[in-house]
Amino acid sequence: TRIQADSPLKKELRVGMVVDAVTLPDGYKISGHTAMEINDALNSAADSADRTLILKSPSSTLSPRSGVLPSGKRVSIPTGTVDELGLKITGTSIAKIDYVMAGSPLEGDARGGYAIEALIHPEGHVFTGLPSAQLKNCLNRT
Repeated sequence: TRIQADSPLKKELRVGMVVDAVTLPDGYKISGHTAMEINDALNSAADSADRTLILKSPSSTLSPRSGVLPSGKRVSIPTGTVDELGLKITGTSIAKIDYVMAGSPLEGDARGGYAIEALIHPEGHVFTGLPSAQLKNCLNRT
């Protein structure tokens, strides 16, 4: 752990501590991830003060790699094609977000691993349980 001189956490952290887990305001929790993945997670919720770090000594037993998504989340999406939204969507029975590309307008709101239960259009049309091909088609046409 490196701590910048002007960090508001300078009094709380000690050099050499290991970030074992991160919990974000939406309930997303990761442990056992790389520094880059931890930075990405923290940056995705940079506007929130409700981020939590679990720090441990590097000589202690660290948590295994895991990621826990919130049980559900409603995400408002801007207009644009799947590519413009920066989403990789897969799934033949129900669409699932495989990953969200860096720089996506949905970065920090949508996460890889989410199953897409419904697509609700502003005019009130609701599409539920779509496989990825149909969901992509709906997104690309609207």
